[in-house]
Amino acid sequence: MYITQQVNDLFARCVGLYPDRFVAMATLPQVVGVSPANCVEELERCVNELGFIGCKINCDPGEGTGDTPHLGERWWYPLYQRMVDLDTPGLLHGGHYNYGREPELGYYPAEVTIGAWALLRTPQVFRDFPNLKIVVGHGGGYVPYQLGRARGFRLNEQLRDPDLESFDSSLGRLYFDTVLYNAESVELLIKAVGVENVLFGTDKPANGDTIDPVTGHAFNDIKWYIDQIPWLTEADRHKIFEANARRVFTRFQGRSDQAGAPRDPKGGRRP
Repeated sequence: MYITQQVNDLFARCVGLYPDRFVAMATLPQVVGVSPANCVEELERCVNELGFIGCKINCDPGEGTGDTPHLGERWWYPLYQRMVDLDTPGLLHGGHYNYGREPELGYYPAEVTIGAWALLRTPQVFRDFPNLKIVVGHGGGYVPYQLGRARGFRLNEQLRDPDLESFDSSLGRLYFDTVLYNAESVELLIKAVGVENVLFGTDKPANGDTIDPVTGHAFNDIKWYIDQIPWLTEADRHKIFEANARRVFTRFQGRSDQAGAPRDPKGGRRP
């Protein structure tokens, strides 16, 4: 917990130095085998005292050990409940890479894929928490590429339980960032999940800073990819670049009138 608090306090100081450029999302003190209820106190501190607008959820703190229940299990409900109470979205993302069997190149997309599938295959989560907001990092991993398989699976389930919602209804409950390194994948994501559910994201600077010799742009120059999609309207681009994020991260809206005032990481704002 102490290390997590120090990390979040550092985030708060960065926001305080550049309040017109940054907002923060909380790091949670997730520990393999320990209930996510352990995260609630720090989430509350970050939101109520430091002014954070969301949190990052590590789908598997155990890094492949199998000791962490999937995101569709009730084990996660204490965290989900507090996220809903505080109206704080969660970003699915892998944690520290320590899983030797899986190459680092595929680790982060694979982790968010597993997390997203767990939620999509467990409709009960959104029945219990209809206002839960989840953003799937790295463009949803492999989810947009395998939607046909998921639709077929759900149709078979609906034969046994007609009350189950359609897979596309479940899909519409998730949001996806655009952290993808090629134009084709970005366009597929937007087509697959819809403009309303895509939030602009980039991990620049990172290893994607390398210049693509074909385009002359950095691989993680994601805005350029979106600008090149001919069928997107200006209204669509505005939703992806800004409006969707404002709609999902409602706590950001409330801070706009005080954006120029630095925030003390122990609570309140510094004069």
